[in-house]
Amino acid sequence: VTVGSAILSIATAVPRHRLEAREALEHLRRYWPQLGKLVEAEAAIGTRYLCEPVADLLRPRRLDALRESYLIHARKLAVDAARGALARAGIDASEIDVVITTSCTGYLVPSLDVYASRSADHAFEVWRRCCDSDCCRFA
Repeated sequence: VTVGSAILSIATAVPRHRLEAREALEHLRRYWPQLGKLVEAEAAIGTRYLCEPVADLLRPRRLDALRESYLIHARKLAVDAARGALARAGIDASEIDVVITTSCTGYLVPSLDVYASRSADHAFEVWRRCCDSDCCRFA
């Protein structure tokens, strides 16, 4: 018996708040004035998508509030992307054998994969491989 694997589709889910490079630089310059010398075209920031308005993200928050915000938004985005990929592939979640995720946060334990598995249309088992500090590089 030959067993193969294939990527049938991919999908992306992005947060609803959009931040253009010019606006991002304005916010960053408040914290790092030396960025005033940086020209927008050289910043290589590009468009960013945020889960919350930038003013909310810049206000000080407790760690538990950061964790809760990350959990709410990341879980929704992960599940939305998974549903989009399944729809594009034209298959049911029960036909999936493996889900590979990466998430870079110091706010959420257990990691996003555990929470997303509980929100999925089809329950899946979570097997983990520790990447230590590699997660930020892969994300």
